Amino acid sequence: MKDFLSNEAWRERYELSDFLHIEVRNGAQVGEFQTAAFEPVRIEQLRRALPPVVVRLGSNDAVRKITAKTINAVDVQCVEYQTSGANHQEENELCINRVDGIRIE
Repeated sequence: MKDFLSNEAWRERYELSDFLHIEVRNGAQVGEFQTAAFEPVRIEQLRRALPPVVVRLGSNDAVRKITAKTINAVDVQCVEYQTSGANHQEENELCINRVDGIRIE
């Protein structure tokens, strides 16, 4: 379940069997609770499919390019970014459907 008022005020709750994940944002305050160390695969798939997509880039992430593309006949907006770690660099891309905001894998 996602309750979205704005980028600054939202709540997510996912529950499957004994697993529970809750994340809340109210302005600058963000809280998160999870009953297990690892999220079940089905919850992760569901969470990624539901809009709105909230992406958090950290201080070790750098946006390289934002482009409009067509993937499988769907118009998307893609963000290419690089994540740098102590001993590695990783290239990443995140694409979102321009019509409904759903993340495209």
